[in-house]
Amino acid sequence: MINKWLETFSRLQTHEHAECPNCKRIDHLEYQLILLDEETRVGFGIIWCNSCLHGYRMSRMLFSEDSVDLIPSAEAKLPDNIQYDN
Repeated sequence: MINKWLETFSRLQTHEHAECPNCKRIDHLEYQLILLDEETRVGFGIIWCNSCLHGYRMSRMLFSEDSVDLIPSAEAKLPDNIQYDN
């Protein structure tokens, strides 16, 4: 299941339609890239489905200086009841 979440995340990054690996709903997915340390540019990513609230957490991501859509950890707004598949 982990590989399916990573493939889905990759599709979203290239603005392709993607379906939830859990419930197969199309276009109900969201993700956030969360920056933990501005100096080291380390953070994590979360992808989840708003229909079934299943998701996946990608830890220890290294973001480049030109990474877009990064959210400082204090500003991250995630659903409280995501069921992580990892």
